[in-house]
Amino acid sequence: MSVYSKENYLCFTAEEANSTIRFGRVEEKDKQNFTKMETRFNDGEWKSYTLDDTIQLPQIGDKVYFRGDYHSANEGATHRFFMTGTIAASGNIMTLTDYDHPSASLERKSFIFRELFKECTSLTHAPELPAIILSPGCYQAMFMECTSLIHAPQLPANEMKMWCYEDMFRDCHNLLDAPELPSVKLQNECYAYMFLRCYAMRNAPQLPATEVASRCYVYMFGDCRSLTKIPDLPATKLDVECYFGMFDGCKLITKAPDLPAKSLCWACYREMFNDCISLTETPFIAADSLEMTSCVNMFRGCSSLRKVRVAFTKWDSDNMRDEDRSTRNWLDNVAPEGEFECPTELPSKFGTSWIPEGWKRKNISK
Repeated sequence: MSVYSKENYLCFTAEEANSTIRFGRVEEKDKQNFTKMETRFNDGEWKSYTLDDTIQLPQIGDKVYFRGDYHSANEGATHRFFMTGTIAASGNIMTLTDYDHPSASLERKSFIFRELFKECTSLTHAPELPAIILSPGCYQAMFMECTSLIHAPQLPANEMKMWCYEDMFRDCHNLLDAPELPSVKLQNECYAYMFLRCYAMRNAPQLPATEVASRCYVYMFGDCRSLTKIPDLPATKLDVECYFGMFDGCKLITKAPDLPAKSLCWACYREMFNDCISLTETPFIAADSLEMTSCVNMFRGCSSLRKVRVAFTKWDSDNMRDEDRSTRNWLDNVAPEGEFECPTELPSKFGTSWIPEGWKRKNISK
């Protein structure tokens, strides 16, 4: 490999004396397809790196650079950085896979950085992720359980691929902010569990897509206990389980955006706001009709909820199996008194799967 000093190589800087870092296999089977890599310590020369070798960073400020033509990861094999001490990453992650001509494309590199920093509790700062073109699973679980990570890197890609950001920051308990997510083209499970249990995160990014994909937002912000503001959800074309559990356990949310879709899908809103105990009013549900399991447990446990607004005019038929019912337990354990706004045509049925007992019905023009 020749020296390309102009490149912004992937770099790791010790923020604590006697930190260590190595790049290695998660399991013995993960050795297949591993390709060349070099490292440079501080201002030294580039040297060939042997998989699983531990690099010592004895002093605060010591740096080690990595570059290579890494193409190892696939759906069944994973390599990962392992760290001790306290370490900040910087530089362009693409120099790990395209050292001599880093581009903004991960095309045909499915799962390339899957779990790359998973469980790196020593990592305080993420490297740059400049890719505009993604591939399936390319960043899947990349920073999962990085509990010292405070800020997320920018994610400029404008077209999602399947699983590309799935689990990406899952269990990053101290992550304060989310990056902008500009894409309007989504694919299955692209954002699934992306920020699950990011306890410290306060605001969610805008989600501009008007057409969503199957399970694309499933538990995306689940149990984000500090989240107070959530984005508009402009999607009018839904898919199976698209919003399943999206804000489950977000205990500080007081207001939710309207849901403009006229047609629902299987489990599309299931558990969407489950246990959002500060939510006082539901978003306006503009759907003309229900779909099996579409709203199961949607507002269950929202103990402050006192107002519901819907546009549909029929409940499920009485002979439907309970497990398939659209609104099964959707208003279980809400406030004991409240107001249910609905079209005049909607029959009056009371219970946790319909209009809560003790609530007043208010007819509105459809």
